[in-house]
Amino acid sequence: MRTTILAKWTVLFGVVLGLGAGSASAQIEFDGQGTQLEVDEGGRVTFKYRVRVHIPAAEGTANPNMTWTFTPAGADRTDAVGETDLPTPGESNADIPAGNPFAGITVPAGTGTDRTLTIRGEIAVFARQDLDAEDELGWLGLTISSGIKQADNPADDIVSNPNMVLLRINDSQTPEFEWDKQSAADDLKEGPASVAPRPYNLEYKHSIEDETWSVAWDIDTAGYTVTAATLFDNSPNGRSIPVAIQPPANDGNRVDDVVTLTAFSPVTNGPLPGAEEPVTMTFEDIHALPEPAAIEWKAYTDNDGKPSTTEATSITEGGPPVHVTVTVDRGDDGYPMGEALEVTPTGDSPDYRLEGLSGGSLSIASGAGKKSATFKVYATLNDRVGAENLELDLRVTGAEAANGTEHVMAAPFMLPVDNETVPLLQPKSDEEVMAAVASARAASAGADELWRPGDMFMLDKSDLFEDSDNPFTLAARSSNDEVVEVEVRGDTLTVTAMSVGDATVTVTGTAASSVVTQTRSNLAVIEFDLTVDRAPVGITLSGPADMNIAEGNSVTVTATANDPVTADTTVTLRLAGGSASPEDFSVMPIMIETGQTTGTTQLTAREDMTAEAMETLTIEGRFGDGMMTNALTFNIWDANVPALPVIAQLLLAALLAVGAGRRLRRR
Repeated sequence: MRTTILAKWTVLFGVVLGLGAGSASAQIEFDGQGTQLEVDEGGRVTFKYRVRVHIPAAEGTANPNMTWTFTPAGADRTDAVGETDLPTPGESNADIPAGNPFAGITVPAGTGTDRTLTIRGEIAVFARQDLDAEDELGWLGLTISSGIKQADNPADDIVSNPNMVLLRINDSQTPEFEWDKQSAADDLKEGPASVAPRPYNLEYKHSIEDETWSVAWDIDTAGYTVTAATLFDNSPNGRSIPVAIQPPANDGNRVDDVVTLTAFSPVTNGPLPGAEEPVTMTFEDIHALPEPAAIEWKAYTDNDGKPSTTEATSITEGGPPVHVTVTVDRGDDGYPMGEALEVTPTGDSPDYRLEGLSGGSLSIASGAGKKSATFKVYATLNDRVGAENLELDLRVTGAEAANGTEHVMAAPFMLPVDNETVPLLQPKSDEEVMAAVASARAASAGADELWRPGDMFMLDKSDLFEDSDNPFTLAARSSNDEVVEVEVRGDTLTVTAMSVGDATVTVTGTAASSVVTQTRSNLAVIEFDLTVDRAPVGITLSGPADMNIAEGNSVTVTATANDPVTADTTVTLRLAGGSASPEDFSVMPIMIETGQTTGTTQLTAREDMTAEAMETLTIEGRFGDGMMTNALTFNIWDANVPALPVIAQLLLAALLAVGAGRRLRRR
């Protein structure tokens, strides 16, 4: 990981910096430049400053109370600017103005009156040509004698600040670096026994004599450390730095590590010219598990409890075991190094038994090359009939969990099972069963060949199962008792249609068995589907008890379906006969909503101003695709019969009553 990081500087132009804490924030100002100076090696840079001070009235003789200082950017950094890179006080140089800029700043004496004074000056900094090829950094600051008062706060001293202006010297030399891969980098392994002392060299190529260059290192993988020098020098071997990578003794996993090594400048925090790209190396994990292709198994037949030399092609249910030998090619390195392997066989079926395991696993010894171990597999008796396979997954792990919990899966073990289970009861073929069901269903259907609610049929067990030497019983169930009900009595199955819909009937035959461990070889199951048909839709019209209607009055007409309708159904009423005309009545269609059986409407006898004798009105309904209902006949009586004497009205009422009674009797 990077241990030397320098944050990038920020240029602040026209910024006023204080030399102390608190209220000293406006005591020195810089003109034109910010608090960052930059100069090329061998060049000079100047900056102007203003210092504001408070001079008491009784101030004595003028004294150099403030002195400019230089501090390297880091005292522990060999690449920082040294004092020899800059002129010292009193040094003569044509590029330095008279009045040595590193001399003190003189604060004038008092004049008998308190006053605030701004002292102006200019500093010129000259950077010598050095013998390295790297940029340098340093700080310019002021050391201030005690008693120099702040202009804004005369009661407070101005405090010294050594880090006022950051100076950067740009080196004129161009370095070049190059990674040199060593042979050790081709065989890198995790662990203390396989340390890679020199996977790479970093070469520094430059023609300048006596130059130096510092370097910092970064490695991106936890647990790995880099050991290398941090300075190129002018010694015969100083232009090449060997890099040693120390991997962890055990990183707790079984995965190879890809490690990235980066070299960078601690001054610029940037890459080294020519070595901008980091190097990547792979360290083998010495606890890595073998690839699945390196793990194989072979099964051998049994020879008096020991494996024979004959490979097994099947395993017998309830018979002798097969001997399974697992072989692992652990390679020349014997990975995982110094550690046994554990092979754990597991299967979904409960019909097997394993022997020769410890704690459920087979141990494969440590060491290089091929290592083998053997366990036994038994196929136990079960109650299933037909073809079967015995399958086991082989899970391979290391014996030491501290080295990693990863695992690999070998190719699964699989052998066909020689099934010894004999069925005691055999159902008839699907074709025979469906023919028997269809025949019984058709016989119970009506003349229209529809199997409707209330219809029923019976089947004998001989219709469904083959003859058996073993006595057996029947049981049956329906997937929907509301549609189809089933009942078993002795050897007979009764099937009854209850409502329109679909259902599946399951019939189970159970034969007597003396084999306690076989609970299903004596079972045979048959399934068949049934549909209860819907009767053709029929709708009947009905009216009130009294079919007489006086003009201007209404009666209710009801339409009733024989089954709940599956969609909204409209019954349109029309004139079908009688002496009445269409102008004598009005009626709207009847709607029977989905899932309902009835709907109603109002029939109205229209009132007119003409005195008429009684008229008859016969109506009928139409619905669906031209389907018709029954007819209804009504008597319409005129509302405009002239007034009669009371005795005549009573006689008319009696006659009407007699006529109504006769009509009721006729119905």
